[in-house]
Amino acid sequence: MDKELLSIEISRLEPENISPERKVKEKISHFRELSEEDFQKAIDNVYDYLLRGAYKIISFLDLSLYLTFFYDHGIISEDPRSKLKRASEIVLSQIQSDEVKDYFIQEPMRYDSAHVSPAFREIKTFIKESLKKREKDHTAFLIKNFFSALLNGDNAWVLYKEVEHQLIFLYIDPEEFVSSLVSAPSSGLSSLSQLFRDRYLRISNICDFLSDERPILSTLLEKIKKSADTLTEKPLRKFLLNEIVEKLEKVIAHLKK
Repeated sequence: MDKELLSIEISRLEPENISPERKVKEKISHFRELSEEDFQKAIDNVYDYLLRGAYKIISFLDLSLYLTFFYDHGIISEDPRSKLKRASEIVLSQIQSDEVKDYFIQEPMRYDSAHVSPAFREIKTFIKESLKKREKDHTAFLIKNFFSALLNGDNAWVLYKEVEHQLIFLYIDPEEFVSSLVSAPSSGLSSLSQLFRDRYLRISNICDFLSDERPILSTLLEKIKKSADTLTEKPLRKFLLNEIVEKLEKVIAHLKK
């Protein structure tokens, strides 16, 4: 046994090494053992730490659960929702991606009891909807970057790995997308054709969820056809767009199967 490593591990468990905000949280969780004075002091301290963004999201929700419980049972007189809403906005502004994953793993198990108060459900719903929006906005950002690289003829396939399981065409504006095809380099149009082939036309990788993209792909098909018909003075660009039209027709037929 490595005595030095053992000493380090033990030292991390010693009370004097627990952070002040964690000590206050521990007091709150053992509120039945506190005097009136110590309880009120712990409440004041935990609000102070909450409004300074001292807690991660799971600890924040744990404390929200306690504070709403205290209010509902008349243990504290001040409705905590106003302060908790302000504190939740601080938590959300600081949250990291790994914490978001932890939240969605733990939230159903820890916070879905039928006995939690309406006030807590209100806070939890705000957190959950905010995180969903954050994830959607992040996905939209990744998809925008992917299509930008793809149509510029850059090596976009590394970026594609981050979004391949998303309904990527539901995040685009058809008018803007078709307009960008007219000015994209030929290598970008070739990359788009490759995307259609690899994403939709290999029997081994067709997924049921991809059929949800069929309506937007049908819209793109019609708009690209119209755009190609106007390119009478750019025969090469017209040819390349018509190749994409042919590929899209195969994709849509495949998605109908």
